[in-house]
Amino acid sequence: MIYAIEATGLGFVKIGKSHKPNSRMAELMTGCPAPLELLAARDWHDDLEWHIHRRFSKSRVHGEWFRWDDDLDGFLQTMWCPYCDEARRLDLAMAKLGFHIVPRPQPARLTGSNG
Repeated sequence: MIYAIEATGLGFVKIGKSHKPNSRMAELMTGCPAPLELLAARDWHDDLEWHIHRRFSKSRVHGEWFRWDDDLDGFLQTMWCPYCDEARRLDLAMAKLGFHIVPRPQPARLTGSNG
């Protein structure tokens, strides 16, 4: 699972992976001078974390912490998108990371085909 946690008021976001993002956030709170807020957690493959870190390397502050700039904001909006189903959200995120996305074909029951 990939998560984004904001250090409120500092303009920093931690992007990491954890099967328990709320527990991870609680661990981070003990050493953070600002309140933390879980912005999004998506059930995406852990390997995607490396691609996200690489894509936003120019915004890296330290380790897995990134400066919340316009570029990163667009990605975070995609992670959070309340109007997208999970497949669409992942497609949008992958496109923002520079991957070529092949459109998913509609199932026959939606296109009217029986073939």
